[in-house]
Amino acid sequence: MAKQAKQQDAPSTRNPDDPPPRPQMEMGGSGTANVHFHDATGADIETTAVEWSATGPVTVTPDEANPASAKLVPTGLGPATVTATVPGAQAHVELMVIDKIGAPIDGEIELTIAPPGPPDPPPPEA
Repeated sequence: MAKQAKQQDAPSTRNPDDPPPRPQMEMGGSGTANVHFHDATGADIETTAVEWSATGPVTVTPDEANPASAKLVPTGLGPATVTATVPGAQAHVELMVIDKIGAPIDGEIELTIAPPGPPDPPPPEA
């Protein structure tokens, strides 16, 4: 009887102080970004004044029926930042557009805007 070697997981080399890896989007695909708004108590609030923007190789098209949602379409490979801004606050997510390898995002990206506290600094210029 032959012995089978047991596969062992390689030890993690990620430093816990490092930022988490960027979500990935595949070139040729698309996704949705949704932003959720909360007041200081954590209760959901609705808004119709969301400004979406992006830097890097991705376009953002706001959903006219639901301003808290936007369609994302990659236009090239590399890092991108998607930002949702409301009066007095903003949230952003950093993505990596890849060439159909790796583990892509699950179609949606969630951003949350919740006071109190200062807004996030604007994303770096590309």
